[in-house]
This record gives sequence, C-alpha cells and structure tokens, in this order.
Amino acid sequence: MIRRPNRQHDHRGVRRPGGVRSAGVPAIAGPVREFRCVPATVGLDAEVRTASAGRVLVDALAAPYDRLSHPLGTFRERIRPGAFRSALRPGADVLALWQHDQSRPLARTTAGTLRLRDSAAGLRALIELPATTWGTDAAEAIRSGTVTSMSFGFVAVEERIADTRSDDGLPIRELVSVDLFEISPVTFPAYGDTSAVASSGGA
Repeated sequence: MIRRPNRQHDHRGVRRPGGVRSAGVPAIAGPVREFRCVPATVGLDAEVRTASAGRVLVDALAAPYDRLSHPLGTFRERIRPGAFRSALRPGADVLALWQHDQSRPLARTTAGTLRLRDSAAGLRALIELPATTWGTDAAEAIRSGTVTSMSFGFVAVEERIADTRSDDGLPIRELVSVDLFEISPVTFPAYGDTSAVASSGGA
C-alpha cells in the first residue's frame, strides 16, 4: 500500500521523475495533479435542468466507483468507494470548470454553486451554471449531446496495486483516498461510466 502525504498541489501538473514499480505502474515522487475523464456509456448520466429563479443546473456522475478506466499507459485504474471523503467535508474547496479551463469557471463548493455527494455509483455533482458565455455554452453542449462526459482532477493520497490484473493483463491501480480539486464537463473521456444530460424541469 502506498500512502501519500496531503501536501500542497504541484501546480506544474507534471509527473516528477520516479522509478517503475514491479507491477508496471510508474512511481510518482511526491504529490502531483492527475486528471481522469469519464464518458457516459448510454447518453449522459447527467441532466441539465432549469430551476427556480432561472438557475441552470447540471446534475452529473463525476467519478464512478469500482469501474476500470481505459488503459492509462501501462496500467488501468479503479476508484474505491469513499475515495472522495475529504471533498465532502465542510469547507472543502472544489471547483467546477468548463473543459478543464481555469479561465472558464462554472461553480465552486465554497461559493455554494457546486454541491458534491456520495452515491452507490460514485461521486455526484450538482453544478449551478453561471450566466456567462461559457456557462451558456456548457448548458447547450450538454443538452445537445455534444459533450457527454465528466472529468476530475486530483492528487492521490492513498493508493494500492490490486492483487489481480485486468483482462488485458495490465496491473490495476486502486485509488483509496484522493484530494479532489476540480471536476469538469469534457469532450473526451478515460473512465467508462460518467455522464451529464440536458432537460428542462423543476429543481
């Protein structure tokens, strides 16, 4: 089992030099930011709807539990239930961005415009879209089915290599605890079970 201290994020967003584990998963020296995109298999398991006061909401599955990712180089990955526990604590600061673009913020937990909750399927997010150009673009792209996936940015705090390999022989990295800092509706995915859909209705 690999435990990582919850230190400050590496804002360079790059893997630091490290060795290679015997299981074939590259070692990472120190905490670094990683991003995973998750596609919907049947439409988006997300919904865009209009609530009171004209607010536009996206209700999405941001990260699925116990599902294998697509191959990530030399390994696959699986998120264990409870991995996002720290992001659900009061005062946790998590952003929602459009397409991972820091210049196009959609919502934030500390502002009350992003709400996260645990579910049996994984981490769910309720995003209140802003009345900005990119907020309107996000709503329309999700409603039309042009954008059907979610992605999340994190720093691994605790991880391990599973005892068994995937069907294609790759080792499986299990994320036990992560420091989540961002989620995004995105065009291209990496996990196979996230989503967001558009419809109109009440909150």
